[in-house]
Amino acid sequence: MPQEIVLINPDTRKAEAFTPDLVQGAYAAGYLTPINDPSGNATAAPFGDARSLLSGGAGYSLPSPEQLQSLMDVAKYDTPMQQAAAFVEGVAEGIAPGIAPALETAAGFTTMEDIAKRGEIHSGTKFAGNMTGLVAGGALLPSASLPGLVSKAGKAAMGAVELTGKFGTIARVATQGAVEGALFEAAHQLNEQVIGNPKENGEAIAAHIGGAALMGGGFNLAIHGIAQAAGLMIKKGSGLIGMADDPRKEMNNGSS
Repeated sequence: MPQEIVLINPDTRKAEAFTPDLVQGAYAAGYLTPINDPSGNATAAPFGDARSLLSGGAGYSLPSPEQLQSLMDVAKYDTPMQQAAAFVEGVAEGIAPGIAPALETAAGFTTMEDIAKRGEIHSGTKFAGNMTGLVAGGALLPSASLPGLVSKAGKAAMGAVELTGKFGTIARVATQGAVEGALFEAAHQLNEQVIGNPKENGEAIAAHIGGAALMGGGFNLAIHGIAQAAGLMIKKGSGLIGMADDPRKEMNNGSS
């Protein structure tokens, strides 16, 4: 199969691949040559202009094979249908990371490469799907979803702390958050490995999990502190409202 040449559609500004015998016709139809500007940013120009810029010594250059592949990936995956698929996959992975993409590919619906690249191009949409899956999984499948299982593990770890008093409360709350944070991050890393999108080595993955544990513990402590402070404010506010409703309470307090 002859090597394909990537050109830019002048209307959609997206990449398309042509075999060499079709390139001349594409140029005649107004297709553009992808090039990098002097800052390394992707741009495009008609063939004649691109040739002048590349030979003019101003710092313009041809895209690398990786850049051309990225342009093709955007052209393929940056569509409403692909975005919707990224959201659905995010929901499924939020409920069952690692298992969901394996089942999806085993059924022949897609490939691991497609899942990974959809998630990369529509990262925000997929993250929204992940959050939806976490919430829905915890509510609808408390015993068979990642959120439900992580919550149980966090509560079990919390119950294992034997300290008493205020320090015991702090230790239990921090332990629960640390365990849950570490498990969620470990599940995320497992999912990335399953879909063939491992961006980190073993040491970096361990560091991510450790960082997630610290963040989880701190976040849980912060939420616990805010909840306690809010409870005290509500209690105090209720007392003041009660005194305002019945001035005799204030008079009695003053005469006692």
